Amino acid sequence: MDLQVIGTSRFPEYDGLHHATPREFQRALQRERTLKRFGVDRAGYSNLDILGGLDQIVADAVEALGRTPGSHSTTVIRDELRRSSFTPSGYADLLRRLARFDRQESPRRRPASGAK
Repeated sequence: MDLQVIGTSRFPEYDGLHHATPREFQRALQRERTLKRFGVDRAGYSNLDILGGLDQIVADAVEALGRTPGSHSTTVIRDELRRSSFTPSGYADLLRRLARFDRQESPRRRPASGAK
């Protein structure tokens, strides 16, 4: 499970392309049925839902809490999303942070094989 709407049985979850194969799709459906038997209200969202439908995702969470529709703000979530690797700018930031690990040789000298 990715997230839980605290105080509810709602669990929003990112569904990526790992469900693209028939076998993975079947496993996802089996998992969905199992979760339902345990009272888990799983709400799956794609990357397009997250990037283009954030208002609906938050509205779904607000509804799960029993709060008034429209009584929410997505400002904080949008700020976090901009920093995530889901967006071009967030992905570029991630690549910049990871670039420090791109080395042609080890930063540590290793003794020759058999050396003591």
